[in-house]
Amino acid sequence: EITSLLQGLNNRPEIDLSAINLYLSLQYIPDPLTAYQGVFSLPPAHFLVWENGKLHLERYWDLNYEPKTKSTREELKGELREILNESVRLRMISDVPIGAHLSGGIDSSIIVSQMAGISSAPVKTFSVGFKEQSFSELSFARSVADRYGTDHHEFILEWGNIPDVVSVILQHTGQPLADPSLIPLFHLSKVTRQYVTVALNGDGGDEAFAGYARYWLDPLANAYRKMPSLLSRNLLPALVNKMKDDNDKPSGTSFVNGLKRLRGLTQVDPRASMLGWGSYFAPEWLNILWKKPFLDNLNIHHAEEWLIQRFTSALAESFLDRTLFTDIHTYLPGDLLVKADRMSMAHSLESRSPFLDHELAEWAARLPAKYKVRGLGGKVLLRETFAGDLPHMVNKRGKQGFGTPISAWWRGPLSSWLKEVLLKPPHPFNEWFNPDAIQQLLQEHEQGKEDHGKRLWALAVLRVWCANES
Repeated sequence: EITSLLQGLNNRPEIDLSAINLYLSLQYIPDPLTAYQGVFSLPPAHFLVWENGKLHLERYWDLNYEPKTKSTREELKGELREILNESVRLRMISDVPIGAHLSGGIDSSIIVSQMAGISSAPVKTFSVGFKEQSFSELSFARSVADRYGTDHHEFILEWGNIPDVVSVILQHTGQPLADPSLIPLFHLSKVTRQYVTVALNGDGGDEAFAGYARYWLDPLANAYRKMPSLLSRNLLPALVNKMKDDNDKPSGTSFVNGLKRLRGLTQVDPRASMLGWGSYFAPEWLNILWKKPFLDNLNIHHAEEWLIQRFTSALAESFLDRTLFTDIHTYLPGDLLVKADRMSMAHSLESRSPFLDHELAEWAARLPAKYKVRGLGGKVLLRETFAGDLPHMVNKRGKQGFGTPISAWWRGPLSSWLKEVLLKPPHPFNEWFNPDAIQQLLQEHEQGKEDHGKRLWALAVLRVWCANES
């Protein structure tokens, strides 16, 4: 980890503002960059080789989405059940107590169902929820726990847990990471470690089997981009922006907040799908946020170009497969797996992900698109294969994601804390950014004109990290 490395250096490295610029757009710093100049992270599936006085990187594995499998639907369902069950079995091999993080979503519920069939004792399951019911998935998790008779444990995260723990979390990540679900996972891992030493999870299922809404919405977005500019870039966004946002709903389930992303879609290349649908800083906002002396030396399109580069290098032909390839090479290892690893190991808990078995990933990559996306839904084959293993309410629900009610908290109980963090004059945070832009974010969010919850969270995390640096 970076924190350990820094202890061995005589001087603290300078902060890399190009990496911070990427962080603002992506919510994480992509490899091989880190927050520090001259400090780099090893990309996934690479060796770092020192030979004959020279250092070079060497890739040893990658996903190939071609050629597509010719098996029938029923054959594929049998193969998927077999390969996933074996992946779970392998990750249950342990000489210490083992359990599972159960979110109530499709992926973690399938993992628990397979664990229950393998284990001779009740599986220990752990879930986190919120008092804000629209964000809490506990009822879905309980339905799975009840079906399989698991030894179930729950934790409720409240807003009061946040201010005291942000600095602690950043000590474990070592650099800014703005995924809001860091906080519930940190607390859930703490509870989990009281009972087990290893916990299985559902990470990787969305990227393997197309679980995010943008996978089936991208074709609609591409059609929207082809509409006359006056309509797509001006008239419709202007009408939508007059609507009050739904800060009391997860972003993936809010129709209004989805409409408000239309304007951003027209400003980002469709190959950078994650950035187009995201809630962080697109180029338009970076241009407002950075002060000019820094802006002149930064590329506000860097994140977009970086995602496009991954998209075009994909060992795939279709737009969907290239997007999946991009996410597996960027968002998954840069954000989700770092989050899972750091938050679990902060409590000496080992996290294991059956969906990330390389044989399963290779098998899923060769699936034709019709087994992943159909209409306005994803994970087609995965849902069909394990429909009988899950409660009906779980199998039929849409994708919610591991969200937190951060936007509502910014307008309510955490408003004062947020303003204190963002508006007091620290070094170097306020040297980088225009205070007027931060004020605009705060005001628009507080008045309900725009949901800036994740943007404000990214800035708050960065500010606390800067304070730790000084």
